[in-house]
Amino acid sequence: MKRVATKEDVIAATRELIAQRGIRAIGVDQIAELLGMSKRTLYQMFECKGTLMNACFERMSCQQQEKIRRQKALAEDNSLSYLLLLSAEYVTGLYHVDISFLEDVSQMSMLYEHYEKCRTLWQQEMTRALTQCLLEEYLLPQINPSVFASQILNTFFELRIRRLSTLDDDLMLLQTIIRGASTTKGLNLLDR
Repeated sequence: MKRVATKEDVIAATRELIAQRGIRAIGVDQIAELLGMSKRTLYQMFECKGTLMNACFERMSCQQQEKIRRQKALAEDNSLSYLLLLSAEYVTGLYHVDISFLEDVSQMSMLYEHYEKCRTLWQQEMTRALTQCLLEEYLLPQINPSVFASQILNTFFELRIRRLSTLDDDLMLLQTIIRGASTTKGLNLLDR
């Protein structure tokens, strides 16, 4: 007997499709077909495509929070390592989705709130990491954590959306930026 798709199945399938093709490139027909269900059944679960998209982005937000928690656990109380891991996770995440998805999320008004929520989450956590690095004297004292975090997020988002580099290029640039902002104490830690 064929298993009936759950709301979780619909959300997972939709997230996969939008990450691969972008939001505008998929429709309810494709989602229902992928899951072997009727559009009617899908609409019984989700009132409209917008409701389904909101559910997808809420799930993505939870996953972003989990990624941040994992990186924090991996850093073992070392703020500079945490900053590097956190920044690399953000950059790598930009390459896990198609560029059309990033364009859609940042331009579609119905999703802008979710985009800003995720961006704010990364900005706040990166600002905290930078602040801790400053307190521990791993970074140069003239760095403004909030501004620096915003610049990192904006720079790598723009590089990705404009297709100006590769993931490896971006990760190398990220390390170069953080090394350039490091004190001698920070460089010594990075070189271990």
